[in-house]
Amino acid sequence: MKKILLLLCSFFFIESSFAQKSNWYYPWNNRLDNLQKVKLNDVIPVLLSGSNYRLLAVNNLKGKRVEGINVLSKFASVKIYYLPLMTDYKNRNILDRMVPVEGSELQPYNKTQYFLVRFYGVKYGNETLKITINTDEDSCILTKEIKVSDIKFQNPLSLNVWAYFDYNFLTKGNKSKIVDDLISHNSNVLVIPPGLFPAVGNISEAGLSKLRGYLKGTNNRFKYYLLYLGYNQNTKSVLTSSWKDSFLKWNKVVSNIFADLNIPAQNVLLYPYDEPKGNSVKTLSELYDWCRSENINNPFFATIGNYDAIPLAKKLEYLQVYSGSMEFVKKINELKKPTTALWLYEIPAGSRNIMASLYQKIGIKAFSLNAMGIGAWNYADVNSAVGSLGLKQFSEGRGSWDISTKIPTSDNTLIYRKGNEIFSSLRWEALSYGMEEYAFLNIYKLNHGENLSNSLVNKLLSGAIDAKEWESIKYQVLIGF
Repeated sequence: MKKILLLLCSFFFIESSFAQKSNWYYPWNNRLDNLQKVKLNDVIPVLLSGSNYRLLAVNNLKGKRVEGINVLSKFASVKIYYLPLMTDYKNRNILDRMVPVEGSELQPYNKTQYFLVRFYGVKYGNETLKITINTDEDSCILTKEIKVSDIKFQNPLSLNVWAYFDYNFLTKGNKSKIVDDLISHNSNVLVIPPGLFPAVGNISEAGLSKLRGYLKGTNNRFKYYLLYLGYNQNTKSVLTSSWKDSFLKWNKVVSNIFADLNIPAQNVLLYPYDEPKGNSVKTLSELYDWCRSENINNPFFATIGNYDAIPLAKKLEYLQVYSGSMEFVKKINELKKPTTALWLYEIPAGSRNIMASLYQKIGIKAFSLNAMGIGAWNYADVNSAVGSLGLKQFSEGRGSWDISTKIPTSDNTLIYRKGNEIFSSLRWEALSYGMEEYAFLNIYKLNHGENLSNSLVNKLLSGAIDAKEWESIKYQVLIGF
């Protein structure tokens, strides 16, 4: 009897010490001073073929590195990333850079270790799954209850982050990894910038070779290919007689390259102007009409940021609009033709200063505004932020999170890099996850109707409903559908 009591006491001591050893948090408030613990008896709602996330904090985990992860689950696939502590540009402690967990170097023993855990639904059912994290000196056993729905996640949105290959030191020479990273985050749009295809009126084999090289390895991995021509108000040649002749020849040659890669013309979008204004609005409208008169039927894409460009919504097939002004977007929605696809995007300047929750809410905004796409400027726009010292430090082997920055507000990035290794960010993960938030809201609307879903969205965007309440609602949606 004494042995049994000793065993029971030992068991409860282990369970008690384990409870003190780890904590779970919701993932998108990623500043250390703003982490939000999950509710008691948290059950993670996951769509079939969809994902959900939690942050995990483990105290007093011995060892210098993670050596392996074991997961016992019948219904989910689990992926774990290590989140090393870092600081933003305001010197606040944040969790953002995602490191593949196996082999990752840990903080000292007396520091808290943070992990991002992604639960991917593979089979309908409920369970308490078991996760074991093994270090070179220790192990940590965790359990988490999940519910995988029989409702399959079907992504309704496009995702554009203006990712350019060989754009700067973050992407240069790392094309295959960049493509894989974009695809893994459900980005289905590839923008091709000027200089990487022949200019109208200057078709050369060198220019065509650049385009073929840029497209190599991307064919049919993306849904949309945007040819950004880079025109602006100062471009006076557009629609002149000589330009028209040149454009017809250019279009034929460039179209053949896409056709050779089995990329259909309806997936190759013409993107003549970025943020057209003044005379360029009228020119773009006339260019669209002229192309149709010449049986050039590629869809047109434009970003719109001012009221005088709103009439383009009655004509162009794809518009991407900054979502900072909800009233502006609503005006476009009122005027656009039914077949025009509206995409939203944000411009989070000084990227790592911005909490991941802003990126996550882009998908919720898209639902609110009946948009069919989301995005952020930019995937890797960092050149203006980093001076010569930072570039030198990077070339000498430092990670991009650990180099000198000249103008932090010019950092518009979703990734980090060290050597040839690319690291995702929690913000990038949150942006992609916004698509699943959109899907959950669709299910809620089917259950509860438009009025209640509109009220829910407004509360989510205003912060009246926090992550704890929203995750509870999502769970109720799954058990009540």
